[in-house]
Amino acid sequence: MFVSAPVFQSISGVFVALILVLALVLQSVSGLIVASMFVLASVFQSVPGLIVASMFVFPPVFQCALGLIDVSMFVLEPVFRCISGVLVASMFVLAPVFPSIPGLLLASMFVLALVFQFISGVLVVSMFVLAPVFQSLSGLIVESMMFVFTPVFQFVSGLRVESMFVFAPVFQTVLGLVVESMFVCKPVFQFVSSLIVGSMFVFVSVFQSVFGVLVASMLVLAPVFQSVSGMLEVSMFVSAPVFQSISGVPVASSLVLSLVFQCVSGLIVASMFVLASVFQSVSGLIVASMFVFTPVFQCVLGLIVVSMFVLEPVFRCISGVLDASMFVLAPAFPSVPGLVLASVFVLAPVFQFISGVLVVSMFVGEPVFQSLSGLMVKSAMSVFAPVFQCVSCVIVASMFVLKPFFQSISGLIVALMFVLAPVFQSVAGGLVASMFVLASVFQSVSGVLVVSMFVLAPVIHSVSGLTLVSMMFVVTPVFQCVSALSVASTFVLASVFQSVSGIIVVSMFVFTPVFQCVSSLIVESIFVLAPVFQTVLGLTVESMFVDVVSNSTLPFDFVNSSI
Repeated sequence: MFVSAPVFQSISGVFVALILVLALVLQSVSGLIVASMFVLASVFQSVPGLIVASMFVFPPVFQCALGLIDVSMFVLEPVFRCISGVLVASMFVLAPVFPSIPGLLLASMFVLALVFQFISGVLVVSMFVLAPVFQSLSGLIVESMMFVFTPVFQFVSGLRVESMFVFAPVFQTVLGLVVESMFVCKPVFQFVSSLIVGSMFVFVSVFQSVFGVLVASMLVLAPVFQSVSGMLEVSMFVSAPVFQSISGVPVASSLVLSLVFQCVSGLIVASMFVLASVFQSVSGLIVASMFVFTPVFQCVLGLIVVSMFVLEPVFRCISGVLDASMFVLAPAFPSVPGLVLASVFVLAPVFQFISGVLVVSMFVGEPVFQSLSGLMVKSAMSVFAPVFQCVSCVIVASMFVLKPFFQSISGLIVALMFVLAPVFQSVAGGLVASMFVLASVFQSVSGVLVVSMFVLAPVIHSVSGLTLVSMMFVVTPVFQCVSALSVASTFVLASVFQSVSGIIVVSMFVFTPVFQCVSSLIVESIFVLAPVFQTVLGLTVESMFVDVVSNSTLPFDFVNSSI
């Protein structure tokens, strides 16, 4: 690093090369995510066909494979910790070097790229390891599966919980590095921000082609999702009398339902990655359209609105499959306590999807704010205001598209309360699992608030050369759009909270014996929610300093020096 520093300083066009390298890194990472999604999709497609083929022929093989996965988790844990420790150490060592060596930014990009490629490579390899295991276990009867398959699912669910604790410090370290890099690389980003506009003219054709491919893939994938959901719904009604006539129906039906939930959750995750890539490409098009392609951007926004209506029947079909599966497998529910745990894992990706969309929208708006630092106030007023209005309309439209999907999920939860009443009475541990689910939800919400603080901070500091009066014309439509999003999200969350309140009233009558025997959980919930309240309290203090900067009538230089 220190040897190559003068080399980076003496090479002309380093910043343009930096933009191109960063683009290639982002394209490779996104390509790995898409590839892993196709691998995961093929695994999910093969698993429902292999459900009857289970494990009386190769039980030692499968147990050995599961043991290797478990061992690999503990082997990789110190590796991840070592890598994260090296990254943290390098950040503090190179902190004084960063402001004077812009070339180090390129090196840090390569370091992060290797880390992400390593993590994604581990995931892809694990997929290919599990695929032949599932494919090799064929030709077995449902009755033979009942005695071996149940402990295997329990073991796999335990691995999921263990993997969360293994990867938790890794994600926390990466998040901390992002926050630290913002403060360390701030002068570098300010120096490079003027080159973003020039690079946009180079990447305009690339963004147009990428976005065209995404729109085409949306139209291609729409009938695929509809046909898959239709096949699931038909298979539920066809296989119902078969399961009812086989002895040991409750266990078999629970396994079928768990696989159906896994497939549905996989579809939700896949659609989330598709929408994330769309938002990322749209964010690049926003900056380009401000200078050259204003009518093109209006057409792109129209395509996004069309894609929302294309995806709407997909969500309705998925919710219909869930409703049908509830009525078909209702008689099997009272005798299968393990379905409570399955429902918890089904709800978890839904909340993760919501929080992921919020985080993605935050990062989408960040480069837009940063790219306006070198523009005149009048030109920003005439171009930027209609762009934000269009984007806000798209987000509000997506809220109304997803609303029936969330309503159907809330209806399923209420139905589960009445169906699984005897199950909940005998499974008090489900309350502990729900505590962990709520904890992750609160943590993700608090994380979104923290991210929004850092997103707004460079906006206020980047326009230090402008007067307060001229900035108000640019920021006013932004806050209006944010307030519109808040109102829209309030309507979406209102139905969710209403259903939750209904569940609480129902649970009062159903869970009376459960609450009597789980009084100690109240004390545990206090320890779980304590860091959440501490985070919210800290955010309140930080928002006071942000509001002082945004509402002050003093010049920005004076306010920055005071703070």
